[in-house]
Amino acid sequence: MKIKVFFLILIFLVMGIIPVISMGNASVKTFEKNKSTQNSVSTKNNKNQKSENSVLEGLLYARYSEDLNDEALKAFAVLFNNNLNKDIKSYDLEDKNIYISDLGLKEEYPDNYSNIKEKIKNIINETNGVYIYNDNKTVFVPYSECSSGVTYTDEKYENLISVASPWDKISEKFNKDIRCVGVSLEGIKFLSNYYDYKTALLWYLPKYEIK
Repeated sequence: MKIKVFFLILIFLVMGIIPVISMGNASVKTFEKNKSTQNSVSTKNNKNQKSENSVLEGLLYARYSEDLNDEALKAFAVLFNNNLNKDIKSYDLEDKNIYISDLGLKEEYPDNYSNIKEKIKNIINETNGVYIYNDNKTVFVPYSECSSGVTYTDEKYENLISVASPWDKISEKFNKDIRCVGVSLEGIKFLSNYYDYKTALLWYLPKYEIK
């Protein structure tokens, strides 16, 4: 009798322990699965998200050339960063003429990659916090690659006036049919050889403030 009771107790104990072990294993597997899923989502989000600075860096990488001086880069940094803060969707980051990644920069300038990257970071740091204002409010500022020798007004942009940009006519990108509203990037490149970046930008934005 004692032997039967002992075996019954043993059976009950085994029956009770097995579900607990199974639940424990299931919990561990569920936890590991959830953790794996969270890590996957987190990694995916990190790949899809770009910090403000990395986007600005990519925009400047795409504009970089060996003959572009620091004042022109500063003007571009202020202009692009200003507009990123107003409407990041205005930039097509899939277009390599507008944005290139670190890898793209490295492929374009394999021998000078580190120096260019450091230069761009310094330009961004130096112009950090500088924005373009109209009536003490930051505003989106339109720009074009080049002008036809003059810029145009647009009713969407208050206080934006037409200015002469005759130096654009000597640019390889000149086209007499271009309708440039706001800032001419080729004009900035020319003016930055003689003036600081704020003065170059204000040529095209005489009723605006840069601070």
